[in-house]
Amino acid sequence: MTILATGAILVFPGLHRSSEYLRYLSNRQGAESVLNNLIISTEQSFKANHHLNDLTPNGEITSAGTTYRYHLEAHPVNGGEQLMELQVSVNWMGENTAGLNRSAYVSD
Repeated sequence: MTILATGAILVFPGLHRSSEYLRYLSNRQGAESVLNNLIISTEQSFKANHHLNDLTPNGEITSAGTTYRYHLEAHPVNGGEQLMELQVSVNWMGENTAGLNRSAYVSD
């Protein structure tokens, strides 16, 4: 019985770390999806309207029980309005705040 208890005590922390890492990877994959969807929908809006005046710079999206907060900025490239640089960040909450950032270029 002592051998089994000692073995369980040694194995449990590793299982817990693995579980936390899998949760992080799942949340990161969700954040990647949110980030990509924001870029695609912003590009589609820009192509349809030829402007980004109705851009929602901050918001929250909940997916699979995780709330993702995003921040989106658009800046004209070379002073024109036909090419815009998007800067997108997506954060999610857990024991620690984690996040992803990406820049993309969209044109009308």
